[in-house]
Amino acid sequence: MKNFNLTTIHGKNLILDVSELVRNETVYLNATKLALQFGKNKQRLNEFFNSKSFLEYEKAVFKVTKNRDFKTEEKGLKFSIKGKYGGTYLHSDLVIVFLRWLDVEFAVMCDMYIKEQIQQAHAQKIEAHAIAKANQANEEWLKARAEAIATRNELTDATKAFCEYAQQQRGEAYKKGKCPYYIKLTALVYKALNIKKPKGTKTPRDIYSGAVVEKIEYLEVMLINLLYSHIQQGTEYHEAYKNIKELVEYEALLLDEVA
Repeated sequence: MKNFNLTTIHGKNLILDVSELVRNETVYLNATKLALQFGKNKQRLNEFFNSKSFLEYEKAVFKVTKNRDFKTEEKGLKFSIKGKYGGTYLHSDLVIVFLRWLDVEFAVMCDMYIKEQIQQAHAQKIEAHAIAKANQANEEWLKARAEAIATRNELTDATKAFCEYAQQQRGEAYKKGKCPYYIKLTALVYKALNIKKPKGTKTPRDIYSGAVVEKIEYLEVMLINLLYSHIQQGTEYHEAYKNIKELVEYEALLLDEVA
């Protein structure tokens, strides 16, 4: 899923694709939209992309950085998408030569901003890893984490059963075999507890305290029981999810009051 960051620098609107910012500290800039603000249409932009200076720089970036995400000089360094934020996007390692083509001073300001975003992501990742490592040395947290993993596995089985149940009622398979309830039920628990996934971690369980992990486990046990209960009762699957959502959100409020 794409994640965009919109900002304004020196009166120009920038669209940045930051989907890969946390994972590999990479930012992509929408070159098409920015070029238009400097009076350079699609034809002139394509001429620039095909120019000797740009192609040589692109080749050098591919060769020198040896980034494993660059499959070829094209794939990984530059891509195009359609839609609201459509256009051709350039990798942060490649963007400076494009920005200098637009305006040298503007290039410096943009480069500083992009580097700042990357540095912040790097710092957040280090902090998240440090907290996760500290948690793993805490016996109380380790115990809660082990119990939560077991519960999570049970929830996965219950979700699978509910997906099969929903699919039978639908009378057709989900597109590409992807049942949405795996994501929906996980998101339901985290949202009900107002928990956000910290940057640089695979799961909130890696960074939050044992008490928070216990809350997650409590709601997941509740989910397991509710899923199997609705399956046994033969509840229409949309109604079942609606009921489960309301009960989980209500229970989460009670947990907050107790805390």
